Parts: sequence; structure tokens; C-alpha cells
Amino acid sequence: MELKEGYKLTEAGVVPENWNIERIIDCCEYADYRGKTPPKTQSGTFLVTARNVRMGYIDYVDSQEFVPTSLYDQIMRRGKPRIGDVLITTEAPLGNVAQIDREDVALAQRIIKYRPKSDSLSSTYLKHYFLSSQFQQILDDNSSGSTAKGIKGRILHQLPVVLPGTAEQEAIAEALSDADALIESLEQLIAKKRQIKQGAMQELLTGKKRLPGFRSMANYKESVVGRIPNDWDAIEVGAITVTHRQGYYTKDRYVDQGVRLVRITDLLNPHVDYATMPMLKIATSDHELYRVHAGDFLFARSGAIGRYAIVYENVDAVFGSYIIRFTFDSSRISNEFFGYLYETEIVWNQLLSITQGSSNININAANIKSLSIPLPEVDEQTAIATILSDMDAEIAALETKLAKARQVKQGMMQELLTGNIRLI
Repeated sequence: MELKEGYKLTEAGVVPENWNIERIIDCCEYADYRGKTPPKTQSGTFLVTARNVRMGYIDYVDSQEFVPTSLYDQIMRRGKPRIGDVLITTEAPLGNVAQIDREDVALAQRIIKYRPKSDSLSSTYLKHYFLSSQFQQILDDNSSGSTAKGIKGRILHQLPVVLPGTAEQEAIAEALSDADALIESLEQLIAKKRQIKQGAMQELLTGKKRLPGFRSMANYKESVVGRIPNDWDAIEVGAITVTHRQGYYTKDRYVDQGVRLVRITDLLNPHVDYATMPMLKIATSDHELYRVHAGDFLFARSGAIGRYAIVYENVDAVFGSYIIRFTFDSSRISNEFFGYLYETEIVWNQLLSITQGSSNININAANIKSLSIPLPEVDEQTAIATILSDMDAEIAALETKLAKARQVKQGMMQELLTGNIRLI
């Protein structure tokens, strides 16, 4: 392997000649929390478990456990966490990394806490290094287990840390932290936009808020779907259904050339993803019977209830057996309006009632036709769907920007943490 001038080959990969390689144990103090699981309480000191440690941050919301504050000193006798300490999970999951951002927490088993021994190692740099693909690969290479991989502390301590000079560590950490801040701001903005959209759906799809040009001063009435405007109807889906059919069942092998097969995973609320569909050889009679056409509405009927797609173009594809195809009376309902309704509590509460107590959640055409929905005139449906679609487009654009920001950050980590790009 030919090395670029000024670089050397180490067990951690190719790095600049003036960078050092040290064992984690040589540059960090550590604490692990083996032993008896502390008693859990409804309140007290937050217990950070392996489930809370995500890739780059601590999740305080998804999983919440507490331990008695009175036992904090005893529980943390191996070493109390401080802001800046770096956490890494040793199993289930392996290799998730986060940095302590508050002091009032206790740490559970399957986590090792590292703290630099001196100012020659930046804890934030250490966090980013642990998150890097090169360290994660080293970690994986030294782990054991087939289904759930893990690593023993004594092995983890001996893994290498790539150490630029202190100033360069700080510069790398600052650049990567700035990238993290951009990603976090985009995530928060997307969450806010989704919340705004949910509120708009709740108001517009029930008539609580009317768009300009529609009878904003209309009175309201009670219906089977709740309070709706006087000029709206509450009907069952069966009343607007023209045709419906359950999908094509086959055990045939996929082929390289044939007819596309639409699966549940291809239904993307509201679009169909044709990119990775498998293909089948299919008889002409079945092809005509199960072919999708522009205007069809496809429902997942098993396993992923709530997934749907609207067919916008005539593509040579048939729909699979776990899908139900509906065509609706376009003079009475817009597919897009119905799609947004299908995502609301108005429909979901009815679906949950239908499937309640069932271990294998399935719905059929009769279930769908029995759903009650609020129904304005088609021009108002179209106006409502347009507003919500514009919101979806804005969210999709932000998600594309977020994906790009994550991709850029990954590239930065690869370049900066290997010294391929030098900031100093």
C-alpha cells in the first residue's frame, strides 16, 4: 500500500505522521456499572440505560426509568457522571455513543463512561471519534456474539484512539458539532412543520376551519363522525365506492423481465414506489384483472394497516394479495382528500374498533366500506387537499435537506478524523 507523503499506517488506519495512537485506557478514566440492578421508582434521579444512548445524544423521552435519589451515591459509587463524559454501550445495542449533558442522571449496566485524563484529549472530539465509521468498524471487529454483538470492557479499553494535537482536536470537534447543530435544527423544524400539518388536518378535514370562498358562516350539526358543517355530509365509504378487488396471490418466483408487482412496502402514502418492485410472469387474464390504473386507491389490508397509495399514472403493474384496490366516484370524492382523511383519528378510531382484540390485524373491503367520513363538495375537498399537499411538499424538501446535511456530516467525519483534510 503506497502512503501519501506525511502519513503513516496504524492499527486505526492511515493517519498523519504527527498524530498519535493511544489506548483508550491510557488516555481516559473509565467507570462501568456492573452489579445488581438498582430499584426503580416512578420519580427520582433519571436512569440512563443502554436504550437511552443513541448515536450522538441521550434520549430522555422514549424510555424513562428512575432510581431513588437517596441511593444515588451508592448506585454511582464507581464514578458519578459529569457533563462532558462520553458514554458507549457495550451490548444491546453495541457502540451507541453519547455525551453527558446534565449532571442529575444515574447510569445503568451495559454502559461504560469515559473521561479524558488530561486536557490533551477533548471529550467532544472523543465522542465524535467513537461515532466515526473507522472506530465503529474496529469495535465491531473486536466484538463477539452472532445475533446480539457485545464487547467486554477489558477489550474495549485496549482499542486505539487517534489523537491529533489539542488545537486540531478542538477544531475538528467544533466543525462536527456545528454540523450536528444544523442537523438538530432541521430535525426540530421538521417536527414543528409536522405538528402544524397535524393541526391543519384536524381543523380542515372536519370543517372546524373553512378556507376562503367556502361557507365560513355555515352552522354546524352533529353527525356519526362528530360536529361538521351543515353543508357537509357524513357518509359511509361504501356509498362512494365504484369497484373494489383483493390483490393477486402467487407463489411464483420473481423474474428479470415481466410485470411489476406492487407490494405493501411500495405504498408510500400517497405515492407508489415503482423503483424496486419485483417482476412476475403472469397470465394475460390475470394481468387485466389485477392491473393498476390511474385513479386507483390501494389499501394495505394486513400487517401495515394505514398504508395506502394513489395511482397517478398507468404503469404496467399488478397489485399483490395483501392489497385491496378501490375505485371511488370521482364526482363525489377526491382521492387526495380521502387519503388525508385515512390518516386522521376519524378513520383510525374506527379501524382500531374493527381490529380490537385481534392478534393478526387485518381489514377487508367490507371494513373499508363501513368507514364513516365527513364529506364536503369536491371543490372544497380539492382546496383542502392542495393546502395539505403543499405542507407535505415543504416537509419533503426539508427532509431532503436533512438527508443531505447528514450525508455531508458523514463525509466530514471520514475526512477530518482520518486527517485526510486538515483544519490546522
